[in-house]
Amino acid sequence: MDDTYWQEHISLFTGIFDYYRKKPQVVRAKIHASQEQYNNRLLDEIVPIEPRRGERTYVMMHPYIEEPNIILTVGIPKNGYADTNAIGQVQGTRVEGFRHAQLGSVQAWYYPESKTLILWECFLESTFRGRTPLGKDTNMRHLWEQTEQQYNKLYKRSFWRGGVKNGKLN
Repeated sequence: MDDTYWQEHISLFTGIFDYYRKKPQVVRAKIHASQEQYNNRLLDEIVPIEPRRGERTYVMMHPYIEEPNIILTVGIPKNGYADTNAIGQVQGTRVEGFRHAQLGSVQAWYYPESKTLILWECFLESTFRGRTPLGKDTNMRHLWEQTEQQYNKLYKRSFWRGGVKNGKLN
């Protein structure tokens, strides 16, 4: 059954991850966007937003890699195995399609009246970052750049607040 929460699936980049034994992996993303009301009289954004209330678009993007969905059939004896820590024995394996292994998360809010995009988070989980410092992580840089490209496609005239250039926040 398809998950209708996610409205679009896109290809982002090809990455090399220690977790996947340095074999190139196609990183895709699933995207959800929804409209919501905001009132910044109660809560300030990280930058001033005018008007102080109105409608904004929430966008969530989950980068993922498709992995085979491996199903194991394990036989468990009635009394277990008294002389070992084993709980059962693999009796069969099969692959049923693919599953999405989530690599990280991206969240943003777009304020159409002020044409401002606030990028709340954009990261890869530590499992997929390895030991490379964040500023030198090629996969993280690709994720950031592809996120910028996707949001620029969605909101062509938006004004980015913040960002990273040459490994430094601006």
